[in-house]
Amino acid sequence: MHYRSLIESAIKQALHNKYIWLLGFFAALLGNGAELDILINTIASYSPPLSGPDYVPAIFQSPLIPTIARSALIIISSPSEFITAAIIFLCASILAYSAFVAQAGLIHWALNLSSGHAHVKKHITAGIQQSGRVIILHLVHLGIMLLCVSTIAFSLIGIFKLAGILSPQSSAIIFSIVLLPLGLISHVLRKFSVIALFKEKKHTIGAFFYSFKIFSLHWKQSLEFIAVLLCATIVISLAYMAALIIILFPLASIGIVLYLLDISTPGFIILGATGLLAVAGLFIFGAFWATCTHNVWVKFYEHLKIPIKTKFKERIEHFLSFHISRS
Repeated sequence: MHYRSLIESAIKQALHNKYIWLLGFFAALLGNGAELDILINTIASYSPPLSGPDYVPAIFQSPLIPTIARSALIIISSPSEFITAAIIFLCASILAYSAFVAQAGLIHWALNLSSGHAHVKKHITAGIQQSGRVIILHLVHLGIMLLCVSTIAFSLIGIFKLAGILSPQSSAIIFSIVLLPLGLISHVLRKFSVIALFKEKKHTIGAFFYSFKIFSLHWKQSLEFIAVLLCATIVISLAYMAALIIILFPLASIGIVLYLLDISTPGFIILGATGLLAVAGLFIFGAFWATCTHNVWVKFYEHLKIPIKTKFKERIEHFLSFHISRS
């Protein structure tokens, strides 16, 4: 498995199928897993302040049902707050649902690339049909991740507290250290689950357990791959942003010069246009890269069926050179 060739192939296919960037836009708009953040933040904005120890993150400080109940009482007590909350929650739900459908649609597109060009409507329809299962899989995986994080982190925090060396800073570090690897593993499991829905024609429960089976068999390669993909994302993102700055810098300079020369209206228009172009460029790149990453995950999943026989030391050496050989 040559990681770099997988990424290069995904980039070429994304450039060749620009119509699918529409799904990539919605998938990138809310990110991987962040489609739930907008719902959580919406509820949290109307929630009463949570009380608890300083070293405990807000999500663990208060039971879920009492918090929702108190939030509902606060909202109902004010009709204007209720209307505002309803509108915001409706918009947040639509965006979150669109993100789930987009991610499922991108995976369906990547799995059917060999069948030739298909209209984006076909992939949207496939995403909608599987949206309920996709949402359930995401929620279950994220719930398990939070349960594992809280169990491990609270145990470590208890040890630190008994030792008398606990501080808000150390507790934050503990949660970060525990959350990072478990978050990455949860990300891999979610991708495997959704791919299994389409590729293996699994039911929701079957896809859920199948993701653990695949990860347990190929956990080293999966972690290696996600590390490579993260590095590629950082490098390509920085390169794109640098190119965007270089392209837009002359236009922005003209606007600044005009503004300093008291020709404010044209200068303001040029600066505004530059800002809009920059934002549009970032959205386009996000849509493009989301399309690429979902395609790469599908390619990686399909390549896992070919057993890797290289030793761990050799695999690490090949990993550093973006290459894994097969014998």
